[in-house]
Amino acid sequence: MKTVRMIIPIMLVALLLNSCATIILGSKQKVQIKTEPPGAQVYVNGNMIDQTTPCKITIDKRDHVRASKYGNRNEIVYTFMKEGFSEIEHIDKSRANWLIAVDFYAFFIPGVIDLISKAHRVYNRNVFVKLPAQKTIEVERTNRTTITDNTTEKPEQFKYRGSGDPLKGLNVANANQQVEIGNYYALLIGIDKYQGEWSPLENAVNDAKAIETLLQSKYRFDQYSVLYDSKATRTAIIKQLEWLVETVQENDNVFIYYSGHGEFKGKLNKGYWVPYDAKSKSISEYISNNDIQAFLQGIKSKHTLLVSDACFSGDIFRGTTFSVPFESSEKYYRKVHNLVSRKAITSGGIEPVMDGGREGHSVFAYYFIQSLRNNEAMYFDASELYNSLKIPVVNNSEQIPKFNPIKNTGDEGGQFIFIKK
Repeated sequence: MKTVRMIIPIMLVALLLNSCATIILGSKQKVQIKTEPPGAQVYVNGNMIDQTTPCKITIDKRDHVRASKYGNRNEIVYTFMKEGFSEIEHIDKSRANWLIAVDFYAFFIPGVIDLISKAHRVYNRNVFVKLPAQKTIEVERTNRTTITDNTTEKPEQFKYRGSGDPLKGLNVANANQQVEIGNYYALLIGIDKYQGEWSPLENAVNDAKAIETLLQSKYRFDQYSVLYDSKATRTAIIKQLEWLVETVQENDNVFIYYSGHGEFKGKLNKGYWVPYDAKSKSISEYISNNDIQAFLQGIKSKHTLLVSDACFSGDIFRGTTFSVPFESSEKYYRKVHNLVSRKAITSGGIEPVMDGGREGHSVFAYYFIQSLRNNEAMYFDASELYNSLKIPVVNNSEQIPKFNPIKNTGDEGGQFIFIKK
């Protein structure tokens, strides 16, 4: 009995020493981040933080860099981006906490619990980065005539002027010096006049028509397909997607906008679009996000951007994905144009979103239209569009827009680029 009484305290002390760092420090750590100048977008291990500098974030020490070009499990990689400045990375390597010495000297091995929780590792609590001024590359827009069978086409090209290789170190240094821009296709779907168990909406068609008008007047698009109200049946939507699969070529660009009801079935863990002719709340009358993903994979475009303003639209994102960080330079635009993209901007995640908003538009559509309307740059990519609307939508609604690649559809990190006429 006396032996047992002696063993129990020893075991308790051993357990304490084996997890002292975890008990005292935990597996998370707060980090104060500042940049000069302030206002930079922050990515941690490739994931965007919904704050700009200066900010305080919480990092999980159990996390590690998942991008293939990094492999050190004891590093945190911060990426900073701000318009007018070059993207910069800051790598923070962890160091062993002094508490691990207690474990080592007590048992000649580090504490097992501390190792699992990563509490024995600590990072800098203050990160400060000075953003480098951006180096620009002068761009000349030219036309190049391409001779084909009995036809003459003049596809628009990028032509770069400047010293050195603008693609050096970007894994596309062997890309053609001429960048061909294919046709631009737009499919716009808006549904207000629902029937049966579905209540009518007020702004969906107006949103889609306003975007159609804006694209026609300001941006380069070659062909439009529109499905409004009674035209937006399940069959009609699927036929349009099938037509894109059959028609679009590998250098072309596809923009799809959907505004209408969305549904999410928790028991199936799956989201859906609700077409005009869906009278009941049966999934047999919907179009599933899985089907939409299959079409996006089948459309052999260079770039496809899906924009969905519907409840539960964020369900389209499944699994971890990565994007090329934005940099406002011609080198960046050339790179992301050369890389295939399949991305989506959604008005929210797995939650209902608002129909009403401002000036006859939903909150999301209002700021989406404002971003495209106010843009004065020749090239405006999807990431810039998202960054310009995210904050005002969050500040004026209960929803948080999302922007990500769509997993398993062929995305390689590129970007859909709106080109002014």
